[in-house]
Amino acid sequence: MKTKWLLLLMFVCVNAFAKAQTDSLAVVDSAKYENKYYDELIAVYKSRIDSLSKANDSLKIQVNNASTYKLFVPLTFYHSPAQNSLSLDSKANNVTSAVDNALINMYISRPDLVKGTETQLKKTGSVRDDIDKPLKQEKVLVEKKPLHIGHLRSAIIGESLK
Repeated sequence: MKTKWLLLLMFVCVNAFAKAQTDSLAVVDSAKYENKYYDELIAVYKSRIDSLSKANDSLKIQVNNASTYKLFVPLTFYHSPAQNSLSLDSKANNVTSAVDNALINMYISRPDLVKGTETQLKKTGSVRDDIDKPLKQEKVLVEKKPLHIGHLRSAIIGESLK
């Protein structure tokens, strides 16, 4: 009998303690805080994106100079970078001098990458001078063949490989 009362007393105490814990927690409308958080997060992202786009715009340089092509073709030893870097008076603009400095650094640090010289390019000449008119492509219609089991097999194999 004493064990029944002891178990009942423990059950009541545990329930009272659990109820006291749940009563102390206030019910909070989480949607309000989530919306506020998302609004602040979007504002931060927008400010960061704006600052990045401003920084990107400041980095853009309008280059109408044809000297930059030397950086994007196979590395060739050109005479002008060496001549400009060894001359006493600098007549080159900022873009040309930057390209020349980059080429000089490549010539010094990686001479193994130099594939030819400007003299060799001049001896070779232009690619083709004899082309006067553009090429015309002939259009050929392909006959539509009836469907067969091979089309289905190819479609099934293609879908299974995805």
